[in-house]
Amino acid sequence: DHRDLHSFPTRRSSDLLEELYCGGRKQEEVNGRRFTLDIQPGWKAGTKINYDDANLTFEVAEKPHSRFARHGNDLAAVCSCGWFALLLGGSTHSLTTLDGRQVDVAIPPRRLVHRTAREGFPYKEKDALGQRVARRGELLVYLFVCWPELLEQAKGWLGTAATVGAVWFFFSNPEIGRASCRERV
Repeated sequence: DHRDLHSFPTRRSSDLLEELYCGGRKQEEVNGRRFTLDIQPGWKAGTKINYDDANLTFEVAEKPHSRFARHGNDLAAVCSCGWFALLLGGSTHSLTTLDGRQVDVAIPPRRLVHRTAREGFPYKEKDALGQRVARRGELLVYLFVCWPELLEQAKGWLGTAATVGAVWFFFSNPEIGRASCRERV
């Protein structure tokens, strides 16, 4: 007896990004009946869990996260840094992953995106022999430059540039210095 999955009523199961990253078990209640959902690590929004005996389908829906976003099998985060660190010094950021681990990400100067391998969502793909192999996506860290800090630094740089420019102009044009001395005599 073949049943069309689309004929079952579908309920959305709002899942935390942590549950989709690590997997987990949760309870959903529909019309007074409890259903246990075993969320597998790496499941994506739109994955369907079918209960034939109840003629019911649950669809995985991903809740927004305050720190991370999912892009396919990759996990993305935004970190802030100053202009100086972006251009010259590079920056290091410590991120707490969705499974509670600390990951230190060192971003070299003049880079706005850094990829860290095997820190994204788990997934499976077939290798050359047709065997399913466990893999992980990447952690993408995007840098956001702090504009208020940039404005403060620019004010300091502007003052320094004006002073250096005036000194250079004075010493590169000796006639100006001699002319002001002649006017006094």
